[in-house]
Amino acid sequence: MALLLNQYLTDMTKIVFDHSGTLDKYIGDAVMAFWGAPFVEPGHAIRACRSALQMMSRVAELREQWRTQNKPELDIGIGLNTGVASVGNMGSELRYGYTAMGDAVNLASRLEGLNKEYRTHILVSETTYAAARDTRLIFRELDLLRVQGKMQPVTIYELLASHDTLIDGAGELAARLEMFARGRACYQARQWRESQIIFEKLLERWPDDGPSRTFWKRCQEYLFDEPESMEAKRAALDAIAAPVFEGSVAQNWAQSTKQEPGAAGKSLN
Repeated sequence: MALLLNQYLTDMTKIVFDHSGTLDKYIGDAVMAFWGAPFVEPGHAIRACRSALQMMSRVAELREQWRTQNKPELDIGIGLNTGVASVGNMGSELRYGYTAMGDAVNLASRLEGLNKEYRTHILVSETTYAAARDTRLIFRELDLLRVQGKMQPVTIYELLASHDTLIDGAGELAARLEMFARGRACYQARQWRESQIIFEKLLERWPDDGPSRTFWKRCQEYLFDEPESMEAKRAALDAIAAPVFEGSVAQNWAQSTKQEPGAAGKSLN
């Protein structure tokens, strides 16, 4: 197991370095990295996103390689956020390290954890999306999350691919995203049955679309686990089934964690 972990961490770290990232630390089988420090790095959000996509590609290769050797399967999740963080040498007089800290960093970690709920691999904040959306990266608007200290929920996105590497299947992906957007629009309008029907049709065509399965399940709950009143149903919806975060933005970084087969991965902040 130690050899597998070393190979995984080595490969992920090389990808961080290839995209001008800074390795912060290893946390068990997780990798913590950030972009934009110690040197100002134009396009750091884009570099972080491309690093995350390359990590997923390499993990797929490792998964196939290890499967043929009857070794444990590997899956990861990644959370990316962009904002302000405290960066520098921190620790004690006996030992310290160059690290990033702050609410923004915490949000990236929270996004990583939400990959399990949405059955996704890469989740990014609205600030990362805003900094990288005009590139050839492909995002899906996913959901709203309540964040402590903000009156309005913030939008989170799934990073899916890059047009630079998406040679085949661009039309299929566009059709899937269009259908998902229609289903989510009905969901936001509290049209539970209409939304569920759309997600059912989507899953018939693309059964591995994790977010659609998550929203289908939510619609099922609203339809058949009847609250006492519509107001109670709306209050349940507004809770958005997501943790409350402390703060909003931090510096870009991605974390990745090896999981048991079938699990949806942890990620680095």
